[in-house]
Amino acid sequence: MEFLEGFLLIMESTMENIKVYTDNYYYKFGLYQMLAHIYRFEKPLPDSKVVKGKACGIVFRQNVASIIYPKHEQTVQTLDIPFVCNTLNLSEINAKLEKIMMMTHYPYFECDKRMVYQRLGIKSYHQLSGAEYTVLCYCGKGYRPKDIANILECSEKTVNTHCRNAMRKMGMSKRAELYQYATMIMCNEGRERSTLCL
Repeated sequence: MEFLEGFLLIMESTMENIKVYTDNYYYKFGLYQMLAHIYRFEKPLPDSKVVKGKACGIVFRQNVASIIYPKHEQTVQTLDIPFVCNTLNLSEINAKLEKIMMMTHYPYFECDKRMVYQRLGIKSYHQLSGAEYTVLCYCGKGYRPKDIANILECSEKTVNTHCRNAMRKMGMSKRAELYQYATMIMCNEGRERSTLCL
């Protein structure tokens, strides 16, 4: 366990712009190991200095990787990427991490999304629709499907379909993962946010 804690301290100081927030040491250790492998080949982030449009940090949490982009001196924009790994093998997780690192080099909120999708090899139809994102936001605020249906003036079946489609696009297999992700992105509601499904 001492080796693990020592390794984590070294990785946290080496990758100052990348933070992993979890209580699971093994998840953190494995993530830092994979990031160290990617880090060897290419510096994943620019300096800690704030550069308009360029990413200034990545925060990994249980089911999400958030890339932080400075907008103005006091405001930031956040690109949230669902990062659910329990059904992926190591090569798929590594490919997802490489795409996340590539995203740090693009001014996502200021560039053509089609160009980003093309360079990352993702399809635009794998992204959340407006209705799916709206339902996701209401889930994050604690509304039940029945309440969301009343707010959006649609059937509960439609709301459940949007949830199911959002889960499929984000690579989630359980409704609890969807609620956990939705709650996390809604806890910082004041920021300009976007979700990118890899």
